[in-house]
Amino acid sequence: MQLRTRSTPQPLRVLHVIPTLSGGGAEAFLCALAGAFDPSLVHTGVMPVYPSRVPFDGAQLREIEVLKIDRCGRYDPGFLARIVAGIRRFRPDVVHAHLHNGKYWGRIAAIAARVPIVVFTEHSPQGEARSFPEMLVDEVINRITDAVITFTDQQRLMLIAKERIPASKLAVIENGIDLPDPPDGRHRNQARERLGVESREFAVAIVGRLAPVKNAQLGIRAIAALQASMRESVRLCVVGDGPELESLRELARSHDVAERVKFFGHRCDVKDLLYGADVLFIPSLIEGMPLAGLEAMTVGLPVISTPWPGSRELFVDRGAGIVLTDWEPHTAASAFEYAAAHPQDLRRMGECALGFARERYDIQRAAREHERLYAELARRKGLR
Repeated sequence: MQLRTRSTPQPLRVLHVIPTLSGGGAEAFLCALAGAFDPSLVHTGVMPVYPSRVPFDGAQLREIEVLKIDRCGRYDPGFLARIVAGIRRFRPDVVHAHLHNGKYWGRIAAIAARVPIVVFTEHSPQGEARSFPEMLVDEVINRITDAVITFTDQQRLMLIAKERIPASKLAVIENGIDLPDPPDGRHRNQARERLGVESREFAVAIVGRLAPVKNAQLGIRAIAALQASMRESVRLCVVGDGPELESLRELARSHDVAERVKFFGHRCDVKDLLYGADVLFIPSLIEGMPLAGLEAMTVGLPVISTPWPGSRELFVDRGAGIVLTDWEPHTAASAFEYAAAHPQDLRRMGECALGFARERYDIQRAAREHERLYAELARRKGLR
């Protein structure tokens, strides 16, 4: 693909490559981000590699070109050629890759199609095991990737040290969301009714895909580890679906806390439900920048999190929550007990979370920062 210099400014053509448009936070973030770009600056396309069960409001991608690859499993020999062909049809100035398929096949296809600018967002720093061949490929592809985006300074330093990505290629851009209504008593009452939580109960919410890396079992084990006098007043609300749903139900039964744990499955009203919780628990083994945490903060909900890289920067440094010292059930149980017994501290954390998040985590802010990065890379490449 030839570099296209322009005498008059035109929107940069940016194609996002991602495994699917259905699933977790990265997919939801991309859908919101794609709809938030200024069309006079960025002409956006989205390329899902696998067939997608679209979970978002259709308005988000109404004006966005979606290029479907429909990869049929891992052993579809023609999918890479279809990605390259799709990229050439779209004629992007920038290919922006996301998650595993984007990290490898999206960037390789962009290079094969001679796209001027290649960007990758590391949604889960050190979140997936890599084979030796993948590590070698990473070394090569990172050298010809123009920018790598991550979410916190700690994650940025980790990528410099362990992935050997040059600091000049790394950009820290925090995620954003469509801001929900500010919280009030009406929101809380309606949400607690939906959750089935009584006024005397302390509601701990877990929100996310029920997969091993999300580690929802820690929440159940923590409920079982509570002091007996506290256990009857704490309710764990698990919102999400995934391969571990049935094993988590069995875990709750085997620990004799099934009556204290309620599973809600996949819900489209997650933001509305968060108004009714007292705290959000993020028990993950690894995270990038979980949207559930941002959604909680924007409704004034404090966060208790496990100590994955970047968690202290996101929650503790901003006075918005508590980060555990480890992944042990008794440690999490102690944090639940402290939060329930110190409502003034919890209220203060919620106020800090609310003030910071509503100023910082608007999807429009994230879109403007991406636009500035694209424009700077285009200037360096002579496209502008």
